[in-house]
This record gives sequence, C-alpha cells and structure tokens, in this order.
Amino acid sequence: MSSKQGSSIVTSDLIVKIENTPDLPPDTWYLICAAVLCALNEPTEVAALLKHLIHDAEGDLTEQKRLATRYREALIKIAPLSGMPKTINSLLALKRVTPPELLDDASTQTTRTKDFTETPAADVLARGKDFFGVVYGSKASSMMKVLDSCGTPDLGAAARLMYAFFPSNTSVLSGAETMCVSFVGAIAVDVQDVALNHMRGAVNHGASVRQVNAVREAAVVLCETVISCQDGKSRGYVARL
Repeated sequence: MSSKQGSSIVTSDLIVKIENTPDLPPDTWYLICAAVLCALNEPTEVAALLKHLIHDAEGDLTEQKRLATRYREALIKIAPLSGMPKTINSLLALKRVTPPELLDDASTQTTRTKDFTETPAADVLARGKDFFGVVYGSKASSMMKVLDSCGTPDLGAAARLMYAFFPSNTSVLSGAETMCVSFVGAIAVDVQDVALNHMRGAVNHGASVRQVNAVREAAVVLCETVISCQDGKSRGYVARL
C-alpha cells in the first residue's frame, strides 16, 4: 500500500512534532520514523527522511555515517515484526538516495555478518536467549514453552533464531533502542499484544516508562498520518504502559 500520489507524508512540520515529543529518548526520533514507515510499506518516505538526516548533518561525514548506519539498523531490526519484503523495499530505496561514502559494500564485515562467519553459533544463540530473558523477565521460560508447544516446535526454533541474529545484536542500537524500534513496528502492523510485551521489554532493557510512552505517542502520530494518506482508516492503538 502506498501513499496518495503527489504528496509527501513526512513533512518538516511533522518531523519537528515527532522530534520534540516530550520525554522522547535522545537520538531516537528518526529510528521510530524509519521503523513505522518501513512497517507501513512506505519506502519512498523512508528514503526521503534519510536525505533530511544527511542534509542536517552536512559537512560532518562521521556524523552522517553514524546516522545512516543507525537508520539502516532500524530497518534490519524491524524485519521480524513487519516482514523482510518491506525491509528489502526500504533498504533498496535507501540505497538509491544514499551517497556512496555512507554505504557499506558487500564485502564489509559487520558484527552481524561476523555472527555467521566468526562467532560460534552456540554463543550467538546464547546471546539471543539472554536478550529474550531480559525482554520477558520472569515470564521468559513460560513464553518460550508456549512457542514450543503451539503445534510445531518450529515456532520456538524460529523465535530463538530471530532473537539471536536480530535484536540481541546491540552493536549499533542499544537494547532499549532495539525494543523501541520493535514495539513501534508492532504498533504499526496492529499487533497490540506483541507491542505491549515489547514495550515492557524496552523498560526491562533500561528505558523509563515515560520514555516508552513517549515513543509510543510519536509512533501513533506518524501511524495516523501515514494511514490517513493511505486509506483514511484510523485504528485503535490500545497498547500502552
């Protein structure tokens, strides 16, 4: 689904509104926007927002590189929530507008690619288990039992792999930032129970309740704006702390 023809969704006024949401964690507004826009399948808007970020950091190549790397990481980390095809759409659109000096080439070794080539698989899976344990706290074991006993053990296996290779890699985004990206993606695709669990997970990873609710507020503002441009149908965003 795409926005109405000929109009940009993420205007300067909307950016200012989201960026200045009270209690929003520092340096996260663009991660929230990236995750929501990707989850709602707006790759053109994802690309336009990166151009805005790069322009604001003009003259500081190190800062531009940092922003571009964090932005791409948010798109990678939203994939398990919103779907890999949407992440692919967004990253391909992003590549077309990203200056070459801000891109990683195919031979670049990231910490995630090293999880496949250098880090023992058992260590990666253990890291994922630990991350899952922090997200769900005392409910982690019972939650995994639910996944393992849903009719196929493959769901539990998929969850273990997903946590190992996606959210638990915190080399670019912190655990709290990761969970904020995750729950705004869940909000965008209207999976409220997952959104609530991941909001709690963000708190367990160090965010305050006020920060989490601020992230939620910013995400809902953007979701409503995008959806009004797509089909005009508002949704009920129930999950909150």
